[in-house]
Amino acid sequence: MKRKELTGQVFGRYTVLEWVEKSKNGTSKWRCKCLCGNEKVVFATALISGQSQSCGCLAAENASKRLITHGHTSSKRSPTYISWCDMRARCNNKDSKYYASEGITYCSEWEKFENFLADMGERPKGKTLDRIDPTGNYEPNNCRWSTNKEQANNRKHNFIIDYEGRPLTLGQLCDELKLQYQLMHKRLTKGWDLATAITKPSQKRKKQNV
Repeated sequence: MKRKELTGQVFGRYTVLEWVEKSKNGTSKWRCKCLCGNEKVVFATALISGQSQSCGCLAAENASKRLITHGHTSSKRSPTYISWCDMRARCNNKDSKYYASEGITYCSEWEKFENFLADMGERPKGKTLDRIDPTGNYEPNNCRWSTNKEQANNRKHNFIIDYEGRPLTLGQLCDELKLQYQLMHKRLTKGWDLATAITKPSQKRKKQNV
């Protein structure tokens, strides 16, 4: 399928300079120049959808004001702040088989919440943090706020599970509850309800306990 030509087009503060390459999931990457002079490689989907409109300078202009107005602090955990904390926890958990084994991490700028907020803005109601390329890292050009359905479509081999009011992928749930990923995947694929799938011992475990 021929890619859509974006060279010369303007998206927000970006002017598209040239096509770079395709990611592993087939999404085109384009080199863009921001009005402030910075150049960045941006996913085509992020440009066309309006998810990425600048290198970060546009949002950074209002970042300090947002922090004061909305009170994003550890004592008053906003949805945006919670998403940032969850992202860092997943990537920094050395015992996480789902993230650690894939080498998934987040960009150094996002070590500070202020930078994350400047790049991503407020978390919209009903949406959570999602990576456009599921094999890539958490960074401005590869992240968006998505609904559970959008995330499920983006991760063809994953389940999005509502666990205690939190949307988790099957990998995240297994990491948190110390469950066997393959066993849980098999049970849920067969139509098991979540509570039974989580609590029922495996046949292998039963034999070991005899």
